[in-house]
This record gives sequence, structure tokens and C-alpha cells, in this order.
Amino acid sequence: EHRNHNPGVRGSSPCAATRLDSNMIVYEVNLSINLSIYDKYRKWLKNHIDKMLTFQGFCKYHLYKVSSNDSNSIKLSIHYYVDSLKDLEYYFTNYAEEMRLDGFKLFGDNFSASRRVLSILE
Repeated sequence: EHRNHNPGVRGSSPCAATRLDSNMIVYEVNLSINLSIYDKYRKWLKNHIDKMLTFQGFCKYHLYKVSSNDSNSIKLSIHYYVDSLKDLEYYFTNYAEEMRLDGFKLFGDNFSASRRVLSILE
């Protein structure tokens, strides 16, 4: 098991998340969550994010609420800061499917997710 830090302690990661290293990757997950499950989903999401931060190279995250005119759902965006593309590829190969299925098992089609990988230029 690859652990970067003590997941119960924010900011205990040894990775250099306080600086924007040119090798650092932002793994962006965009969510659209049905209002009927939003409160339960947010509680689950907190634990999900904590687990994500235990994977090798995952240093920190930012969670954003996205402006939307959709009155039936709330949109969120999470940026995970990852030390390198190699670490992110390791996550994709070994953990991504399990982590994605976890949410779908609990919430079914009451939410949707899309993902992007961003490379830091400046």
C-alpha cells in the first residue's frame, strides 16, 4: 500500500504541494450531483478525498463549487495536485476503477463525473 502521509492529518504530506513544480499534475474531477442526495454525497466525498490523498504522489486538493443555472443539481470540481504523471498513471492502473465504483455503488445515476488531466505550465 502506498501512503504518502498520515491521512488523518492535513498538511502532513512530505510532497512539495506548497510550490507548483513543473512536473506536478492536476487531476481534475468534475461532478454534477442531484440535489436529492447532495448532503449524503458531500459526507461521502470528504472520506473519498481523504482516501485519495493516501495514494502515492497525491499531495493536496482544492474543492470548488461551480456556478450553474441547473436547479436540480449542484456542480463541484476537485483539483488533486499530484507530484508526477508517473504517480497519476500508477493510480489509474491500480486504484481508479475501485475508487470510481465506490461512488456508483452508493449513489447510482444520481451523480455524474468527468475527469481531466492538466499539466502546469506556469
